[in-house]
Amino acid sequence: MLFGVTTAGCGDFESAVVCLGSVGPMSQKLIDAGISLQHINIRSMLQLPMALWRLRKIVRELRPDVIQGWMYHGNIAALVARSGKQVAVVWNIRQSLHRRDLFKLTTRLMIRVNAVLSKKADTIIYNSHIARRQHEALGFCESIGVHIPNGIDLSRFSGGLEDRVRVRGELGITNNSKIVIAVGRVHPIKGHEVLLKAIELTLTTEPGTRFVIVGRGACWDQHPFHDVAANSLVRERTLLLGERDNIPGLLASADLFISASHTEGFPSAVAEAMAAGLPCVVTDVGDSRLLVGEHGCVVPANDANALGAAILDVLRLSDADRSRVGRLGRSIVEEKYSLPTVAKMYARLYRQVLNRTAKRFAA
Repeated sequence: MLFGVTTAGCGDFESAVVCLGSVGPMSQKLIDAGISLQHINIRSMLQLPMALWRLRKIVRELRPDVIQGWMYHGNIAALVARSGKQVAVVWNIRQSLHRRDLFKLTTRLMIRVNAVLSKKADTIIYNSHIARRQHEALGFCESIGVHIPNGIDLSRFSGGLEDRVRVRGELGITNNSKIVIAVGRVHPIKGHEVLLKAIELTLTTEPGTRFVIVGRGACWDQHPFHDVAANSLVRERTLLLGERDNIPGLLASADLFISASHTEGFPSAVAEAMAAGLPCVVTDVGDSRLLVGEHGCVVPANDANALGAAILDVLRLSDADRSRVGRLGRSIVEEKYSLPTVAKMYARLYRQVLNRTAKRFAA
C-alpha cells in the first residue's frame, strides 16, 4: 500500500514515497533508484491513530504540491495526509472489478468508502479503460477520471538466444521442449485453478510441453497446487518457481505466455511478455484484449477448455510464425506503453493538476 508524494521543482518533479506497511520487495528498488522512502509500519487497527499522526507529520515535513494515492487504502491515506487546500490529491486505481466476490471483505468495503469520498480527490487515474467504467458505475466521481496505462521498461526485456539457453539450463529444460510460462501472484483472481485444468488438457495432446508458473505463493503445498496428484503428468511437467526477480530471463526462455485471470486492470505481466517478444494467450478481462490486439489469442475467463485449445493452437504454429507474432506484440508495447511515453503522461497530468490547484487557491 504505497502512495507517492510528489513535489514540483523547476520544470521537473521530485518524488518521495511513504509506505503504509513495512519493508517489502520494492523497498530496496526504490532506494536504489534514489527515491526517498519512509515506512509507517501499520500492522493492526490499534496502531491507526498513531500511524495517521505520523503520516501527517511526514507530509508536513515534505511539503508536497501533489499527493498521489496508490490503490484504495493509499487513496484514503492521501486525503488524510493533505495538509492544506493548496495540496492536490491524485488517486490511482490499478485493478478492474470483474470478480468482486473474490476480493476480501475489507477490500470491498474500502472500494465503497473510496466511492463515497472520491469527489474530494482532484484527479483519479485508472490504468485501464474497463476499470474506469466499472468504478464510475459504482459511484466514483466521473468528472475527474483519466486513463494512464502502466509503463514498461523495454530495456529489461531484450534477452536473446544466450539468455534463453542459459535459463533453460538453470531450469533443467532442454532446448527442444516448448515452454509455456505464467507470471502472477497466487490469488483467486489470477485463475490458477483454471490454469491447472488447461495445463492438463494441453498435456493430454502435447505431453512434451513444459509449464513454468512464477509468482508469490506458487509452490506445491499451497492451494490450488496441493490438489494436484504427486504422480500426475501435470506435476511432472510443471515447475512452480515462487516469487522471482529474474522475470526477463524467464520470459526469454519461453515460447508462449498465458494469463488465466478472472479480473485485471492493465495486465502488466502480459505487457512484459509482449515486450519480451512472446505470443500471448489471455482471458478477456480488463484491458487484456485491447493490449494484445490482433496479435494474441483472447479467450473467455474461467473456461479451461478454451484456454487449453488456444495454448495448443499457438504451440502448433511454426517457430517462424510464433516469432513473427511476438515481434508484432513487442512493437505494440514500444509504440504505446514504453516507460518514457507513460512518464510523459504523468508529468503532463501533474502540471495540469498543479495549474488547477494554483487557480483554486488564488481564488
